[in-house]
Amino acid sequence: MDTFTVATLPDLDVATLAALELFADTPLPVLDLGIYARPLVIGSGNALVTGRILFDEQDAIFGNESTFRKMLHLFPVISGATIISASGGKHATPIAEYLTRRKIAVRLFTTNPEAPARAFVSESDVCVFPKNREPFSYNVSHYLGMLLAKTKEDPHALHTFITEEVAPSLPATLNEYRSYFFLIPERFAHMSGMFTTKCEKLFGAQLHVRVCTPEQAKHARTIVPTDDELFVSFAEECDFKGQSITVPLPEDIDAAGMMAIGYAVIGAIQKAHPAYFKESVLPYTREASGRFNEDIQAIVE
Repeated sequence: MDTFTVATLPDLDVATLAALELFADTPLPVLDLGIYARPLVIGSGNALVTGRILFDEQDAIFGNESTFRKMLHLFPVISGATIISASGGKHATPIAEYLTRRKIAVRLFTTNPEAPARAFVSESDVCVFPKNREPFSYNVSHYLGMLLAKTKEDPHALHTFITEEVAPSLPATLNEYRSYFFLIPERFAHMSGMFTTKCEKLFGAQLHVRVCTPEQAKHARTIVPTDDELFVSFAEECDFKGQSITVPLPEDIDAAGMMAIGYAVIGAIQKAHPAYFKESVLPYTREASGRFNEDIQAIVE
């Protein structure tokens, strides 16, 4: 992870195992969610999914870059806000500035020690998590570290489980499918958004990946079958018609482990198909740099 270049970007499964190796050796900061009676949790994409998991035991309100103002209007009793952002830039900066002007207490969870949004957050309310050097938008170590800080799962044990149990469960025929249907345990329903977002970033419209729980899947999700779709069922055997595999999960798995194992499977799918992401990320980051008026690189150091 310290030496790859734009020409040798790692797949998502490699970045996931590297993140687990990092956290097996690197202490995580104490996860301090604050003492707000009703916090507003703000994030973009998988940052917001991470926030939903971190605050799932609190009376929290959730919003993204498009909805946070509406949430403030609908819930005037909000007593503070937590922004979750790997870069601590892009939308996080103007959001932090806006909240500060509104005299709303702001906390920032980030992996960027030089996050631009820090300019609008008290130093004591900034929590910086360790991260690996990764391709743009992977954000594996970024959000996995935050989840591990909550779940306290063993990164070394997860690494071993992925290499010895998950990887052997994946067939060599993953390249034969253009569509994948992930069935995840009911208690990890929040993760459906995380996996869907990650697949959208890696595959765009080239591959179709759907994610839901078995109970959600009963609601007319399988009306139209196709021969090139693979059901990927986590922990339980699939009872839907079609080609399927079962991916094992540890008995004591929690959210961080589910993220790591899901990402390992997505990385295996990535490896089995053409390099859609790797061939597109450099021109995309050049375009995005102008859109956000920031220097966005294809490799996040």
